[in-house]
Amino acid sequence: MEFEETPLSGLFLVHSTVHADTRGAFMRSFCQKSFADMDLTFTPSQWSLSQNHKSGTVRGLHLQGRTGEETKLVRCVSGKIYDVAVDIRKHSSTFGKWFATILEENDGIALYIPEGFAHGFQTLVDITTVSYAISPDYTPNMALGINWSDPDLAIDWPSTPPSVLSERDAALPSLGTYITQLDHPVD
Repeated sequence: MEFEETPLSGLFLVHSTVHADTRGAFMRSFCQKSFADMDLTFTPSQWSLSQNHKSGTVRGLHLQGRTGEETKLVRCVSGKIYDVAVDIRKHSSTFGKWFATILEENDGIALYIPEGFAHGFQTLVDITTVSYAISPDYTPNMALGINWSDPDLAIDWPSTPPSVLSERDAALPSLGTYITQLDHPVD
């Protein structure tokens, strides 16, 4: 596995070698030793799949509350996505900045997203499946998010408006509102 730095500290593209022959292809999707060699502590406790029927579907931008912040390794196993990570670490020099990449089936590339980032994607073709390795486990009552169309983030989504967007994702707050809520929690 090779780790490619992105402009956002701690966020990496992870390249796996795809070995193809007459049978098909094989690649290593995760190797704890490779991550440890990069000083990345990542022990996935949950693997999830997101199945998406229509091109233009947006999921996100999702994160989990501070006491259960997630680390993710995201890979497109069928189809093609525009994958986005937003730095929401308040004291980061890249706070509020985003990074996007295209992930597609059989490309051997995953996006490693550390704690302190929101994550989302838009499907670029019909019938797309995305795999997530997550640590710690997803906890529904800690699920938070930031609105995919926040004008302060100005994410350059490939297709707007999305063809499919959940009511929950449409109602997510802006980054500014999200941060204000963290600074002044409601009891």
